[in-house]
Amino acid sequence: ALKTRYEASSEGNTNLDKVRKENFQYWKGQPNSLLTLWGDKRPLADNVIFEAIETLLPIATKKNPEPVVDAGMTEQGKALAEDVRKMLIAKADELRLKLVLKKGARHWTMNRIGVWKVGWNDVIGDIVVQSVRPDKILLDSKAIISDNLEYTGEFIGENRYDMASVLIQRFPKKAEEIKEKCNGALGTRMGYIEWWTPQYLF
Repeated sequence: ALKTRYEASSEGNTNLDKVRKENFQYWKGQPNSLLTLWGDKRPLADNVIFEAIETLLPIATKKNPEPVVDAGMTEQGKALAEDVRKMLIAKADELRLKLVLKKGARHWTMNRIGVWKVGWNDVIGDIVVQSVRPDKILLDSKAIISDNLEYTGEFIGENRYDMASVLIQRFPKKAEEIKEKCNGALGTRMGYIEWWTPQYLF
């Protein structure tokens, strides 16, 4: 069942790749048949796509989103909510949230989807937020975005890469299989898919 879903999602990504490539060429101002008038004799000089996107992004990401925290109507609850609110404001600056949002918003304008991933970094012992390139994402082909802006798919997949040695540390039960696939060269960069469902991460 997972293989069938993967194939359906990959087919959807393939269909989007052409659109994404064209949008990216527009943004970069690369000459192509879409950016010319009268055949190839006179390329368009004004890159209105780049101008529009790069004008929008500073406006859209001028301020960090304002955190809203509710811990009840008691004095203790209000004090806790205010402390958490201040902590979230400081955390947003520490995570450079505006830059991360800007990067994802740029992806959204050209790739028709923006993806931000929230996780936990064991090394620093703190949350992390990063923008993920949409062409690395596999979405349920049957999913829709609901009226309250929630993704309704059964899964989200992310194509990821790591050195074989790192994968062996993370998945020791698969050590022999990994070594076999990389012919014992543990510095080899290997691909895998990280799958998320409402219940599981694998």
